[in-house]
Amino acid sequence: MREALANALDRLGRRVISAVDALGYMGSLLVESVFFTAMGWTRGQPVRWRMVAEQARQIGVDAIPIVSLLSLTIGVMLGIQFIAALGEFGAQNQVVMAAGKAITREFGALITAIVVAGRTGSSLAARLGSMVVSQEIDALA
Repeated sequence: MREALANALDRLGRRVISAVDALGYMGSLLVESVFFTAMGWTRGQPVRWRMVAEQARQIGVDAIPIVSLLSLTIGVMLGIQFIAALGEFGAQNQVVMAAGKAITREFGALITAIVVAGRTGSSLAARLGSMVVSQEIDALA
């Protein structure tokens, strides 16, 4: 009994330490971000607000069509799966509500995060790749 309690307290302590560590990292990242936003101009790194707004538009707003299309596709696939599963119980008329709730509650944020992360990462990688090639071409010229 004592050993089980000790193991449980050990696991709890490790989780608390991990959570505090993560909070500390997030806090230091926030402090650094605020510092460089406010004082970056003194170090030659001013914040270019027009570029920040441009990146926010490219990453967020321009992703809406692909996220919508992917959500529709996943909704159709979930609907087909729900029809097969709920058909055994005679509840086919509940498929639309079940698929709608599942997508908006569970999959919506996940789908959006995956698509936006993939789209943003690939576009930034392509941009960086083209910068290296253009710099090498300039060096050869």
